[in-house]
Amino acid sequence: MTQETQSRSQRIIKNTFFLYIRMFFVLAIGLYTSRVILKVLGETDFGIYSLVGGVITMFVFINQSLNTATQRFITFDLGLGDRTKLRDTFSMSINVYLFFSILLIIVLESLGFYLLKQLNIDSARMGAAQWVYQAMIVITVVNMLGIPYKSLISAHERMSYTALVGVIESVLKLGIVFIVSFHGFDKLKLYSVLLIGVSLINYLLNWLYCSKYFAKESNYKLVWDKNKFKHFLKFSGMSLYEQIAVMLTYQGIDIMLNMFFGVIVNAAMGISKQVQAALMNFISSFQGAMSPQITKSYAAKDYQYLDKLMVVAPKFSLYLILIMVFPLYFNIEPILIFWLDNPPEYTVEFSKLILISSVVESISLPLRTLIFAQGNITRYQFVVGSMLLLNIIFSFILLKAGYSPVSVLWVRVVVYFLIDLIRIWFIRDLIKIPLIKYIRNTFTPVLLIITVGILSNYYINERFSFNVPLSILISVLITVFLILVIGLNTFEKNYIRNLLNSRILRKK
Repeated sequence: MTQETQSRSQRIIKNTFFLYIRMFFVLAIGLYTSRVILKVLGETDFGIYSLVGGVITMFVFINQSLNTATQRFITFDLGLGDRTKLRDTFSMSINVYLFFSILLIIVLESLGFYLLKQLNIDSARMGAAQWVYQAMIVITVVNMLGIPYKSLISAHERMSYTALVGVIESVLKLGIVFIVSFHGFDKLKLYSVLLIGVSLINYLLNWLYCSKYFAKESNYKLVWDKNKFKHFLKFSGMSLYEQIAVMLTYQGIDIMLNMFFGVIVNAAMGISKQVQAALMNFISSFQGAMSPQITKSYAAKDYQYLDKLMVVAPKFSLYLILIMVFPLYFNIEPILIFWLDNPPEYTVEFSKLILISSVVESISLPLRTLIFAQGNITRYQFVVGSMLLLNIIFSFILLKAGYSPVSVLWVRVVVYFLIDLIRIWFIRDLIKIPLIKYIRNTFTPVLLIITVGILSNYYINERFSFNVPLSILISVLITVFLILVIGLNTFEKNYIRNLLNSRILRKK
């Protein structure tokens, strides 16, 4: 292992460590916050909040495509080592977000009253829903304007700071829940308004950090580069189709569930999404530490290191999420009862399928990061976006035919599995490893672990009657044992041993 490779690998582990610390704090606080807010708001108001938030998200798909472009260009410029170009990119990204924020406000305010009238919401709570709608607009705009600062911090791999801000944000949200629970004002209205304050604090913290540590790069200048603007729009436009499809997959299905079954099912879906968010926060801690290096390695044409990253990132992403998924899946019902006391109908079924879906989706980020790093994404976006639209099409067909709301998540699992295969096909020309060898080295041991893990956990849960904590511990130990014995080759074991024996937490 060369000194440079070891240094970069140590940085990945160091950043992963900080992001995991954040994840555990955020997870613990988030689970407790969700439990309390469901009690404070009640199933109906919680369902309204989830539904209206989904409606807002439907109209910010342009934000997601711009976010992808911003992260890619800032990280790519940093990988090239061109700080002047990086500053220009940063300034133009702020200009672009200002432009689209104004456009978004105009669209959302123009359509708001009509959209809310189309939802299955009791007239007595329509006023509260309008408060939520306005608050979500403000939060969305604030979050949009903060993306360039977050992208700059991520590109510099300052994950210790990112972890700190994540913990602060979670603590503030917990504080809001207690304020709402003890205040006499309409709880849903107050909750949505106080969340605006959390977004503003998050924005301010990132702005102050960039101003202090990346003063030259984040020194905003009021310029308008027409060519750079077109460059942003071209890249964003190419990713827009996929973002629209993602929006329809998540928020479109939420609206269909509301139309067929009402807000109680939306509440159950909202809870299951929080389970998924906790899982994806867990895995994104590792992937977030690796993604900047994937883009920067591609920009610097360091293909040898890039190939190593592209084998390790998907494989270890799957290992890490399986450590969480196996114990959760086989103990989900008692966990939900302990967490929520009386979870809404369908929450258990939704959560189990969300766990399966999370495993399938967990490898998407490293593959997508490499595809976007090379910049030519038109064909990829068309194929993946078209596949994503199958979610909404087949979900509607099944619900119209009278199937259970659970069916929409089965559709999602199948579609995302097919999309993973497509992503693997698209990276075949971006890595120097033959595709068959890449699949064999990366995914064969994972499939073996999943098979043995399912059989082992199923046998133990059927054969013995352990209490939930012991059952979870045994499941974790089985998964870790399988990963160590089956999942790692000799090189990977030695590689990890060498990294852990080094001073991985020393300052850069």
